[in-house]
Amino acid sequence: MNRTRARGAALLALLAMVMIVVSVSFVASVSLNKQRTEKSSRNLSQLHAAKEALLGYALRQSAPGLLPCPDANGDGFANPGGSSCSRQLGYLPYKTLQLDDLRDGSGAKLWYAVELSYAVETPGTELNPSLASSLRLNTTEVVAAVVLAPGPPIGNQQRTNNNADRYLEGVNANGTTTTYALAKDETNNDELLGIDAGEFWTTIERYVLYSLGQRLIAYHDTPNCDEYPWAAQNTAPYNSDAGREAGQLPSGNAIPFNGAAG
Repeated sequence: MNRTRARGAALLALLAMVMIVVSVSFVASVSLNKQRTEKSSRNLSQLHAAKEALLGYALRQSAPGLLPCPDANGDGFANPGGSSCSRQLGYLPYKTLQLDDLRDGSGAKLWYAVELSYAVETPGTELNPSLASSLRLNTTEVVAAVVLAPGPPIGNQQRTNNNADRYLEGVNANGTTTTYALAKDETNNDELLGIDAGEFWTTIERYVLYSLGQRLIAYHDTPNCDEYPWAAQNTAPYNSDAGREAGQLPSGNAIPFNGAAG
């Protein structure tokens, strides 16, 4: 009888120990998942902040739609290189964008890739939606730019310089700087957010139309005017052509009131 009781007590003690181990493992797993979720949430927040800053930058330029070149050396400023950018993929130029030094959940700098034709003004070529982007996200999505959160070092990554493969993985770091993909697994932990090219140009067009509308209203409300200007011919210097009801928006002399509409 005593032996039976002893075996029963030992079994209960063993069961209690197993329950403690399972509980500790469960709590550790929940804690780790919570940390990962918090880091992923921070990454997403930082990526969206960067995207909004890039759109704001493009809207503020004298040529709306112009995006900054990437930061090639980590000083926070965009690095153009002659008629192009020093690099198509580099750090996010947070100082050029008037941002704080945005970091992902692991403390790493955000990275940034841009369609080069949207980051430089080419003589004789105007920024507009007809300029096709070569940037692709997840194979098929055409994007104007991509912002990347590298996450912590993975595998044999040693972050001793600003080579992309020290921070990014897979197609994001293979040297093909026009193709990017979101693939999180044991060998890839990059998080990405693209600026869809269609969304980008729709935003730019709406802003330009709104701005031009405001200028036309200001023209109309000029003292002693109370009219809108005649349209211009589709040739420089784009002055109003008296009696023309449809055509180019006058960016030179605008009549009947001689003011600058553009």
